[in-house]
Amino acid sequence: MPAVVDIPAPLFAVVALAFAAEALTGFGGTVITVTLGAQLLPLDTLLPLYVPVNLLLSVWITLRDRSYVARPLLLRTMLPLIGAGMAAGLVIYRLAPPGPWLILGYALLVAVLAGLELVRGPGGAQLSLRAQRAGLVGGGLVHGIYGSGGPLIVWATSRQLQDKSALRATLSALWLVLGSVLVVQYASLGQLTGQTLLGSAALLPCLLVGKWIGNRAHQRIAPEPFRRLLYWMLLFAALSLLVRKALHAFSP
Repeated sequence: MPAVVDIPAPLFAVVALAFAAEALTGFGGTVITVTLGAQLLPLDTLLPLYVPVNLLLSVWITLRDRSYVARPLLLRTMLPLIGAGMAAGLVIYRLAPPGPWLILGYALLVAVLAGLELVRGPGGAQLSLRAQRAGLVGGGLVHGIYGSGGPLIVWATSRQLQDKSALRATLSALWLVLGSVLVVQYASLGQLTGQTLLGSAALLPCLLVGKWIGNRAHQRIAPEPFRRLLYWMLLFAALSLLVRKALHAFSP
């Protein structure tokens, strides 16, 4: 496990960018860190360093904007549906781990949905509540199997929450719950140690810088540019997942 001195210098810039993106939209920090940071450190080393610090960002946004959190949606819809999907995904993973084609199809689905949102503009047809809830269950299912269900969850949530601050705060509250589960899992697997916590502490300046930049941008950006930025980030997330899994699937 890495100590502070083992963290590559470019990783600090990657993590600061990730925190800025998440402070701006409530989403994208892990995607950016995994996509770019995995070129610098193995994922099983990188994520135990990053996730505890990202958890602090989720705490800050959730507490600061607690009045914006859509509590009925979060407690009555998101957590139960995502939780049910995750539970099913964990069972599938343990009993019969699926091949790479499922995650490739999932990434392609998210890319298509994000592309359609970008094309349709702000006045497009509304999606049924049943389809949005199916997106939450599907996101939870993929999250339980692969740990990559965030993009579909964000897409489904964004169709229900049009206000940018409500979306960011509600997603942050959700990531706070899911991130806490991940931290407990890393600790149980021995991946969270005193050395990794020192490495996480070294990333705190990145959190402060990224949080300041992202929050200022969030306050200044208009609703429609915010919406388009969110879907461009979803498209980037889907394509990066597609490329990463395709390379893994077809590597010798």
